[in-house]
Amino acid sequence: MARPTKFTPEIRKKVTDALSAGNTRRAAAAYAHIGESTLEEWVTRGRDGLSKLPVLEAQLEILEAKRGRKAAASAEALRSEIAGMRPYAEFVESMADAEGEAEARYVAALASAAQGGYVVRKNTTTTVTERTLRSGEVVKTTKTVTQEANAPKDSKAITFWLERRRHREFGRRDSIALTGEDGGPVKTQVIGFEIVAPAVQQEDPE
Repeated sequence: MARPTKFTPEIRKKVTDALSAGNTRRAAAAYAHIGESTLEEWVTRGRDGLSKLPVLEAQLEILEAKRGRKAAASAEALRSEIAGMRPYAEFVESMADAEGEAEARYVAALASAAQGGYVVRKNTTTTVTERTLRSGEVVKTTKTVTQEANAPKDSKAITFWLERRRHREFGRRDSIALTGEDGGPVKTQVIGFEIVAPAVQQEDPE
């Protein structure tokens, strides 16, 4: 009896939901309670399907146009092969869509932080004053004042995006140089050393 597959719609949705939230594929696999190697195997099958499906579907179309038992049997076998490939291919496409959505969302958040200007605090004060006219009528006046605090531009967000998206041009290139005094060579000095001779086992006298 074959083992039940873990490649269920529920598990696939867990993976894509985790990726859409911005998680790595390793974290998405853990969230879906599957092994990372299992997810990699599904991705491999999906990519294989994406490359083969157009050819197989074209072959199926040709077979379906033919008559005869042999063509019908070949077409049925091909439909079965295509049906087995398609879920994996669609899963890989949905993973790519989820990762793209997450990247677009967080890049937009970085852009918003870099530009600043969005409201971070908003206070609304309403004041009601009363004034009595000579006729004795009481007139109420309501005044509402709204104060907003806007976020400043965040240059760190710009730097973060450039360093990671355009690493070759803007990535940090930190280096550590070891030099001696005034930039000269590093001097070393042997403080002391000790030679430990191996123990010699003496033979017992006969």
